[in-house]
Amino acid sequence: MTRLVILAGLAALTAGALAPASGDSGRTQARQAAAGTAAISGQVVTADEHRRPVRRAVVQLTGGATERHVAVTSDDGRFEFRQLPAGRYTLVVSKPAYASTYYGARRPHRPPGTPIVLADAEHRTDIVVPLARGAVIAGTVRGAGGQPVPNARVVVLEHRTTNGRRMFVPIPSSSLTVDDRGEYRLYGLPPGSYVVGAAAPFPQQAAARPTSAAEVRWAQSASGPTTGAGATPLPLLQAPVMPVPVYYPGTADPDSAEPIEVGPADERTGIDLILQTVTAAQVDGVVLHPDGRPAANSTVLVVRPGTVIMLDSPMRSTRADASGRFVAQSLRPGRYTLFTTASSATDGPARGGRGEPGAAADLWASEAIEVAGRDIEGLRLVLQPGMTLSGRVVFDAASRPPPEPAGVRLNLTARAGDDQPRLGVPYRAVQPDGTFEFRGIAPGAYQLTATVAGGTPQEWMARSAVWQGTDLLEPFEILPGDNRADVVVTMTDRLTELSGTIFDARGEPAPDFSVLVFPVDRTLWVYPSRRIRSTRPGTNGEFRLTGLPPGDYFVAVLVDTDGLDFGDAGLLDEVSVGSVRVRLAEGEKTRQDVRLAGGT
Repeated sequence: MTRLVILAGLAALTAGALAPASGDSGRTQARQAAAGTAAISGQVVTADEHRRPVRRAVVQLTGGATERHVAVTSDDGRFEFRQLPAGRYTLVVSKPAYASTYYGARRPHRPPGTPIVLADAEHRTDIVVPLARGAVIAGTVRGAGGQPVPNARVVVLEHRTTNGRRMFVPIPSSSLTVDDRGEYRLYGLPPGSYVVGAAAPFPQQAAARPTSAAEVRWAQSASGPTTGAGATPLPLLQAPVMPVPVYYPGTADPDSAEPIEVGPADERTGIDLILQTVTAAQVDGVVLHPDGRPAANSTVLVVRPGTVIMLDSPMRSTRADASGRFVAQSLRPGRYTLFTTASSATDGPARGGRGEPGAAADLWASEAIEVAGRDIEGLRLVLQPGMTLSGRVVFDAASRPPPEPAGVRLNLTARAGDDQPRLGVPYRAVQPDGTFEFRGIAPGAYQLTATVAGGTPQEWMARSAVWQGTDLLEPFEILPGDNRADVVVTMTDRLTELSGTIFDARGEPAPDFSVLVFPVDRTLWVYPSRRIRSTRPGTNGEFRLTGLPPGDYFVAVLVDTDGLDFGDAGLLDEVSVGSVRVRLAEGEKTRQDVRLAGGT
């Protein structure tokens, strides 16, 4: 590993269940407290050897039992927050042309930072935040003919890997529209390695047929004084073309782009991009009910996997007409998935669960296609019955009366893969008697979540959603015809709590690290997951995680978790070697102090 150092040789100092976890501890009193007796003050300085004060920087403080606090530094870079309740706070500093900085973060421009832990009446006056001037990337966006492209969009991307899939994610606040000269200047960028992409303005992304020189000559001859329009045949029309996103120095594939390395205050100019065009195609077809009737007015979604958001739209839609026929235009070469839903009760548009007109969708159809610059005709999307997932919600209450079942919110979320659109299932309210039903589910990978409206994570959590011995709170697959009835969702206030303190080899609190908790059972190494969590200790070295499902876990202390792929089994295997094991029991507080007994 090049960006991560695992601290091996951890020593478990204390481990054990202390007491049943209580979600009510001090909560009501904290919510009522409008102010406290603690305070945080400090200074923002430049991140160089001179450490000069930074004036007019914006300091934001979040956490505790209060809303966000905002302060602006004085001429000597000072800031102060008074009348704070006791609690854990996160502090972030920003200023134009500087890289936003999280207090205590190993990579200052990225969360998480080190939480500042305050006791009642405690005054922290030693907070110093070095603020680095950001880097600059500048250039010009031009068309294929060399002319500037006003209003083109430019974005800076960084590489991330999630569940083994490589993707490019835009840096926050790193996108802009170029000026009327096609020029752009992105500033305040954190140090790092980036890919720069550009795309034509959205209004110009539709396909258009270019005019050839032969057509111009035909038009000129046809408009002459002696030549009629029918004397010369119209030249063969050219295929329509459309602009596509391009990545520096000039590729349509971000994986083939040239990375641009920048450090603090670096300025990289001349990062010019020339937009490219490709042959566009269209797809026409028909949406049919299972009995062959046209599905009039149904909406067809056209999904392109792997699209870089902010440069291109990952999904577009088209509407079928009264005969069920649809046309999807302006498709550049690549792989697409066509997806549609409809209702068996009506020929009108299906209701998606957000107030659209029509009956609820209970039919679906999907088709994967490859577009290669030629029109595709005669596609048939034949609807099939969607699947149903139904059951009831029950409560296991230990320390508080259960809420009304209708206050539970259930969500069935698609875990999209390369061949599955990231489409959720319309939300269905839990009935007063605790019953619920999801209808019209398309095949794919899903995860069920349950929360209590108006509650907090410290009050109620979903313990399980059991169907035939399988817990649907873990990722699961739904296949055609795979209906699931009598699912029992159990909500409980018997929450687990895992806390502890990280000590260095000298026995001093070590706040400058990260804690990763993940299950011992390898079959549960799927991310995102309710069983894999990371956090930063506070300034006193203490960490706390609430609501992990009961079970056996590894507790690892890492130099940094930023950018790590928690869905990588190889990574978790390596981390587990230097981890401490702990067992979490339902409804109990477990403390696990850890000493960093080895080197880095």
